[in-house]
Amino acid sequence: MTKNEALKKKIALQETKVFLRKINGISNVEVIDVDVLDLVAYRAKQKEIFSYDSDLEPIADFSLDNSNDAIVQWQSDCLKSVIGKSLLFEINDYFFVRLKLFNVFDFLVSLYLENGNRDLVVFIESPSQVLAFNEDEYAIYFYDKLI
Repeated sequence: MTKNEALKKKIALQETKVFLRKINGISNVEVIDVDVLDLVAYRAKQKEIFSYDSDLEPIADFSLDNSNDAIVQWQSDCLKSVIGKSLLFEINDYFFVRLKLFNVFDFLVSLYLENGNRDLVVFIESPSQVLAFNEDEYAIYFYDKLI
């Protein structure tokens, strides 16, 4: 790793820590170097979900004409099955975070405030599964795909 890469990674770690302090509803947080994870299947499924020419059908969708609270409540309902499970969440090109959700609503609200959109991908390690929200200009779509 070059000095420049090492510096970028160090900055990314600091940004990750700052970001995580702003995210609510999570516990058991562990920052993980992306190089130690096997992400081939995860990346392929993520690419398939977010591809414009994807054949994958979402299992649910919700109009963005609804209030912000209604949208977050719908997303929370979609994710209620993962409360207390260990999830992987990508922070940046260098780090993932392993975490548990204990308050999905607070997690989603704080994430939206930080990111400015409702796109989200989490990876469940066992069973290998990807849960994703993909927002366009009219609706938000929910995907739940086994890998």
